[in-house]
Amino acid sequence: MKIRREILLAALVPCLISCATTPVTEKGKSVKFIQVERETCKELGHVFAQNWWSGDVHDVKNKLRNQAAEMGGNAIVLENRPPWGTDGMRNPTYGLVFNCSDEPQR
Repeated sequence: MKIRREILLAALVPCLISCATTPVTEKGKSVKFIQVERETCKELGHVFAQNWWSGDVHDVKNKLRNQAAEMGGNAIVLENRPPWGTDGMRNPTYGLVFNCSDEPQR
């Protein structure tokens, strides 16, 4: 009986850890999702995130916001790409990062 509990615990712990939502950083909190690029925005580059296990949308958005903040961005426009990329990854989410002068970083 003890062995079964250990096996069950060993199987559940990785799942519980991987299902936890990525926290948004302080810098990431200043990043907003916008619908379209604005004239006052400077393009900084692309970000990518996914969540293999749970498909948690909040986890993916937090990852994107954190990456954008590290690039000096304060806005992200989500890119419309197919859910299955050529790399075969599950539900990847892509975004284009901007720094918009009308939305200064905190």
